[in-house]
Amino acid sequence: MRIEDISGWFVGESYSRRWLILNEGKLKIYLQRYHPAERFHLIYEMLNKASLLAMQAVQDCFLEEEEKWAKITEDILGAEGLVILMSGGKRKGKTASCWSILEKCNAAGKNCVLAGPPQVMPKWCKRVMDPADAPTDCIIYITEAAIQYSARTSMSPHQRDALSILPTIAHSGRVVIAEAQHTRLIDVNFIRLADRFILKPAPLVGEERSAIKDFARYVKPKTIKEMLYFAGDWFTMLTEMRTPECWKVGDLSHPYKAIKDEMEAITYGEDLWNLGYSLTDIRRALVARSFMKELWWWREKLKHLIFAEMPPPENPTVPAIDQAITDVTIEGGQEITPIERRRPPTRPIDYGNQKYEIYDE
Repeated sequence: MRIEDISGWFVGESYSRRWLILNEGKLKIYLQRYHPAERFHLIYEMLNKASLLAMQAVQDCFLEEEEKWAKITEDILGAEGLVILMSGGKRKGKTASCWSILEKCNAAGKNCVLAGPPQVMPKWCKRVMDPADAPTDCIIYITEAAIQYSARTSMSPHQRDALSILPTIAHSGRVVIAEAQHTRLIDVNFIRLADRFILKPAPLVGEERSAIKDFARYVKPKTIKEMLYFAGDWFTMLTEMRTPECWKVGDLSHPYKAIKDEMEAITYGEDLWNLGYSLTDIRRALVARSFMKELWWWREKLKHLIFAEMPPPENPTVPAIDQAITDVTIEGGQEITPIERRRPPTRPIDYGNQKYEIYDE
């Protein structure tokens, strides 16, 4: 019997404890599989302190992987709008898990959009730099959310604009999946708006979600192939994560890899400028990706965007080419003969109380 098949009023600590006693063999198998070193004292805790959670975990343990994927995709596809936050340690398969979700949802007819830097992607996924530019009724995948929604740049103009769409995504059918190594690195407003959490091995969940931290004592992923999808009142644990088919396209595992090509760097810089980043911020973002250029270089490469917003001042009126300088006599009797003005002056010269400009012939 699954948790969904039981009447809501009938489910409680007393019923779940009785269920666990009747299915003690399944509980021992679950503990042997997921908590081999702690199974002897956890069996007492799960029976007496977290019996409802233990019953859900045991029932989920005996579901097939396809059934678990069906629960996840149905939750995402059936929701009017969700904010999903994934956290986990380095090199624990966060990116591959996100692309697996996108691939399965796209196969079901959902549009997918990547909000991040330029990179090679599968044909069925499009890219935008600003999540607000994504179409309605789609899944928006934000890579390395700690970079785009950093807690240190909280309330900056471009970040306020990016976060402003999150409270209204339910009205447009958008689902946002954001990936980060640690929730403390992300703007706290993003965490407050999260509806779902996906945990990978060694999840580093901050104090903002202490309930999940307590929950992870009994149910948590431990290997790179495991992924916990936590929806509050229900959850499911995938134990045999496989790399998605699109993993062979490009280098999806390194969206922020080092940039060596100038055109790729300029394209990324243009995207950042359109988001409201300053030239200093653009240079800093590219230096972080090993593209070392000075500020003047970026000012030159992005001048078409800069001047589009702030056109340069008009040039002062220059006299006609054939205009000549009149005869002037200065102190000492030295005389300046007329010289044709063939090019703009090179530098001003001050002689006493009078100023003259010397021109190259």
